[in-house]
Amino acid sequence: MIGQTNIRERLRNNDVVISAMLRFPSPAAMEIMALAGVDLVIIDNEHYPFDEETMIDLVRAADVHHMACAVRVPNAEPARISQIMDYGVDGILVPSVDSYEEAMELVNAVKYAPIGTRGFCPITRAAAYGFGKPASEYAQFANDHSVVMVQIETREGLADLDRILSIPQVDCIDYGPSDLAASFGVPGRNDDPMVQAAVREIIDKARAAGKNVCEMAYTPEAVQEVLERGIRHVSIGSDQQIIAAGARAMIQAARD
Repeated sequence: MIGQTNIRERLRNNDVVISAMLRFPSPAAMEIMALAGVDLVIIDNEHYPFDEETMIDLVRAADVHHMACAVRVPNAEPARISQIMDYGVDGILVPSVDSYEEAMELVNAVKYAPIGTRGFCPITRAAAYGFGKPASEYAQFANDHSVVMVQIETREGLADLDRILSIPQVDCIDYGPSDLAASFGVPGRNDDPMVQAAVREIIDKARAAGKNVCEMAYTPEAVQEVLERGIRHVSIGSDQQIIAAGARAMIQAARD
């Protein structure tokens, strides 16, 4: 339930945070992530379908193990984000944020007044069904603990990055190299110099602005390399990727 993991404080303090995507609608997969030591699981509702009851069960599974849980949604639609926040998630990640205005739309959807415009109901699951904080205190508590994460994945987002970084409530900057490559007209070529320059610009500017930066690393060696460069938020991939990589390595070892 929101606030029990202090994940926003950890992100803002630049503590080491290990995150992963969840793409299978399985509470067991969520629990395994938690037991393995993942700090933050992000349910990928951008590319994968999750019905309402399944998503709530996933959030409950994270709560049981005191692991933070966020959701990646397709866009900053206020009504949808408000519903998801009411499940008790710790935050929202929105992909392909192209402008300051889009980032502010996300902030407004996640935060209650006086910061944002999220509809107020102090008896949702996020509010412990009214058994938690008094209604007069809940809005401030939720605002203090809810996490706002944006992904920069296009040339437009890169062009407006400085204004996006100026928003105090934006806690974490992520990036998508595959979408950046497509935006630059070189889909599938994540190693193109234009794409790599854009990634470096996103990371350098975000760190200079004091924002948490998330980098992807899919091997133990890559994780170590990211940490050695001073990045403290590492995404180790998704449940799907982790299972596939483990199975591939074991099968290859058996056949060599």
